[in-house]
Amino acid sequence: MAPFKKYLRDLWIAEDMVSTPDGDDEEYWKSPASRVKRTTMIKRAILAWERITPDQARASFLKAITQ
Repeated sequence: MAPFKKYLRDLWIAEDMVSTPDGDDEEYWKSPASRVKRTTMIKRAILAWERITPDQARASFLKAITQ
């Protein structure tokens, strides 16, 4: 789980502020719509999973099984 969390954190730090294409309201940046937040998090999780290598997945399973 550590590599996945690390990748999520890296993507979050590298990401710009969340906004919508039609978000012209000056107050909008303070609190984007919940659907925008969910979509952003889902996209971030997909990108993080794509960064996980097969060797990292195997190592995580072996670590969990041996404990």
